[in-house]
Amino acid sequence: MRRMLSQTPGSTAFMASSEHPKVQIRTSVIQRSDECINDLDLGRMMTGSLARPNSLFLRTGGTRKVGSEIVSFQKFSWNGSFPSEQLELEAKQKNMEAPVVVVTGASRGIGRAIALSLGKANCKVLVNYAKSSTQAEEVSNLIEAFGGQAITFAGDVSNEADVESMIKTAVDAWGTVDVLVNNAGITRDGLLMRMKKSQWQDVIDLNLTGVFLCMQAAAKIMTMKKKGRIVNIASVIGQVGNVGQANYSAAKAGVIGLTKSAAREYASRNITVNAVAPGFIASDMTAKLRPDIEKKRLELIPLGRFGQPEEVAGLVEFLALNPSANYITGQVFTIDGGLTISAELFYRLLLEMNLGYCCILVTLWYTVLVAYSLQRLNIALEA
Repeated sequence: MRRMLSQTPGSTAFMASSEHPKVQIRTSVIQRSDECINDLDLGRMMTGSLARPNSLFLRTGGTRKVGSEIVSFQKFSWNGSFPSEQLELEAKQKNMEAPVVVVTGASRGIGRAIALSLGKANCKVLVNYAKSSTQAEEVSNLIEAFGGQAITFAGDVSNEADVESMIKTAVDAWGTVDVLVNNAGITRDGLLMRMKKSQWQDVIDLNLTGVFLCMQAAAKIMTMKKKGRIVNIASVIGQVGNVGQANYSAAKAGVIGLTKSAAREYASRNITVNAVAPGFIASDMTAKLRPDIEKKRLELIPLGRFGQPEEVAGLVEFLALNPSANYITGQVFTIDGGLTISAELFYRLLLEMNLGYCCILVTLWYTVLVAYSLQRLNIALEA
């Protein structure tokens, strides 16, 4: 038995059906005159005459020709009601399998982009923040709008009690922690010779000790199930240093060392630990740069632009969720547009960024040079 089905421009559909007391199985063929056909096109073509609550379509094969494609599929129809209970069970199962992710410093910038990216990937995301409650709630609402789940948690990651409470909140809500992204960080810039101990300690406590505390707390959960992924956000400054950022550079270099050591320790528990080292990423700070300063900096970046938070988030998502990252651990991934390809170019950029600091250093160097020259002159005169 053959009859014409719903027709769309450039397509023709025929059906051959066979009856069964309880189940109707119909094999259909669709010929499309464009180059390709996908599931969405198929669904659109079948809307109306075949798409019912008690129908299921399975693609069974295809043959491609020049300018067209033949696609066959089967339709299964139940005489009874649609098995909604089964769908609900599958939905619950899918929900249970959604990875549970903790992202620190997730209310703004790179952290926000990471939380949103993982939320779009159907993760359950704990959005940690320190003070930006409004922004954190916005991130949480966006994740839920994408169809994911999210909760916000206000806490200082340099405080052990706050960290323990944060991990407990995720476990109480979703039963486990699958992924930890350590993103929270601050800066307290100043020349080393003038840096106060409080400036040093604040940065070390949050940027390094905070990573240590969060890793330790999350790993307790991961080791019990012998599975987990940890991604630490470092910086290119932690790899090459920077004038006026001794505290920040030391903290980020520490994060890199901590990442490598933790990767060795946790490997036997099937927990991967990696670090991402961003270069200059578009932010409120870069938006305030004078046009001439921005132009000079961009000239020193081979790709000729600042990175986007979403690009960093994409790399983090790969390391956190993609099965292809199962064999990657203890690595540092630099994402800087090629900035650190040439050390000379990078240091030129650092000099431009810290012109004030450099003027002081040049003055000191000149003073030392003059004093040395005068000393040599006195020695020569005495001789």
